[in-house]
Amino acid sequence: MDAAAASKPTLNLLYFKNIPLINRSKLSMPDSIIHTNGDRELYNSSIAVKKTLEIFSDNWSFAVLQALFSGVKRFDDFQRHLNISRSVLTRRLKHLQAQEIISRTEYSLRPKRYEYRLTERGIDMYPIFLLLKKWGETWLDDAQTDNLELIHKPCGHTLEVSVTCDTCNQEVTARNVIARNI
Repeated sequence: MDAAAASKPTLNLLYFKNIPLINRSKLSMPDSIIHTNGDRELYNSSIAVKKTLEIFSDNWSFAVLQALFSGVKRFDDFQRHLNISRSVLTRRLKHLQAQEIISRTEYSLRPKRYEYRLTERGIDMYPIFLLLKKWGETWLDDAQTDNLELIHKPCGHTLEVSVTCDTCNQEVTARNVIARNI
């Protein structure tokens, strides 16, 4: 690390090639990043994050996923709810199918019509969706959804989303997690 980067504060900063990592949609995510914590540099592979973001790199794929989480299953319903063209919707559905996020099931023979359902891979995106929703409602002025309440079915209470440690049950934040090479 050069002297300029070494003089930066060392509280969980992310650097790529000694440059602070900037999150802009036009920049691609590097294959690996350097996680600086104190005097240690840890090379942390971000391949899983990069590949996940590639699947949902366009606005429409995530919008389709969100509609599926809301119960939309049929092509015409996606079009109506998302105000999306047939060609774009067709491409996004095929893309999500190829990534095994959704599956397609025929529900009518004449005319041929299909329903789209989340696969296990798609269902596993739900916690990420909830965390993004929470972040947006917390930090973006125009992203409040006061008219939507999520209820956790097993206990019947309003859902408060957080990431917790399975061992100690404390909330996980960037300030209380460190990475280490294994």
